[in-house]
Amino acid sequence: MREPREQLKIEVMHEIVKSLSKLGTCKRAKVGALIVRDGRIISTGYNGSPPGSPHCEDVGCEMVDGHCIRTTHAEANAIAFAARHGIPTDGATIYVYGWITGGDLGICPACDKLARSAGIARTEIVPFEKKEPNWQDEPTRLLDGIVHVTREKHDCTVAGCRVFSHRELK
Repeated sequence: MREPREQLKIEVMHEIVKSLSKLGTCKRAKVGALIVRDGRIISTGYNGSPPGSPHCEDVGCEMVDGHCIRTTHAEANAIAFAARHGIPTDGATIYVYGWITGGDLGICPACDKLARSAGIARTEIVPFEKKEPNWQDEPTRLLDGIVHVTREKHDCTVAGCRVFSHRELK
């Protein structure tokens, strides 16, 4: 079981990533990402267009095969910021809030590969309820707990948590 102080830190990270998601500029989803290493926030991101490009909230979504391609995902923006500023992400945890997907990871395969390539050791998907502002369309299912993705043995003690090892995923 986690120590009360450690649990408090995790709850605070969840609240911060929820707040970050409010900055997302796509009308279809508001997603936030927070990269934490050694208990410190090292990078943040939200889904939005690249700097200098128009945002969905200003000119509408650019849809291809049912997906908006105008914006960069929150996870990719957080990783890109760290890279651009020379901030190492080896062994870090990325917290993500705002996705409802039918996939096991809760993040897209491209962002999962990017996080692994950046050395991020764990992905934590922070769940949300239908009543929250990020809710857009009826999903195939609602995430029912925190998803931990890790490349090391992880004993999850968070209620409702699901654990995935990248070696086991296909």
